[in-house]
This record gives sequence, C-alpha cells and structure tokens, in this order.
Amino acid sequence: MDAFCGVGGNTIAFAQTCERVIAIDNDETRLRLARHNAAIYGVADRIEFLLGDFVQFAKTLVARGEGHYVVTLLPMLRSIIRHNRSTVDLGLAFGICGCSALNSGTSIIYS
Repeated sequence: MDAFCGVGGNTIAFAQTCERVIAIDNDETRLRLARHNAAIYGVADRIEFLLGDFVQFAKTLVARGEGHYVVTLLPMLRSIIRHNRSTVDLGLAFGICGCSALNSGTSIIYS
C-alpha cells in the first residue's frame, strides 16, 4: 500500500514486482496522473487507486480486523529527515497502531 502515492512513482515500482498494490492519495489530480503513469508502464491492472485520506482508510482496515498490509510512507519519512528527526512514533502520529490493531487480526507494517 502506498499511503501517499502522489503521481505514482513508488506505486508503479511496487506494481512491477507485486501482485496487487493499493495507491491512496487525497488529491484527485495526482491520482489521475498516477493512473496515467501506471498505464504507460503497463501495471495499471495491478493497482487499486483510492481517492481519500490514508489515516481514515487505515482505521477502517484495523476496525475490520482482516488481512495484513505493508504500507510505505515515503513522503512522511522525507519530511522527518528534512526536519532532522531521527525517530517518530507512528502509532501516536496516526492513532491507528498498537495492541488493539494487532489483537484484531490486522497487521499494518510501516516502511
């Protein structure tokens, strides 16, 4: 899952090796460009594009308690590096992780 897919660079790279990728962005123009770029690279059929807020989407996944997901947060990580932070507590930042998520049968692994 590409939590902030932008115009699709990372999403496309994931789709070249993964069977299924979920690409989320809150900007319709960026999502349209990501779809277009994925089609150019021949991987659009492997990507589910979602217009919306990643945090709300992740909370829904946790509430359902189904599946296991790997999530990339590259734009957020770039921001952390830019602000000279060495660590960030993603559970506090998003309020979606922790024991309740793990106990529900849903795993969300951030990279």
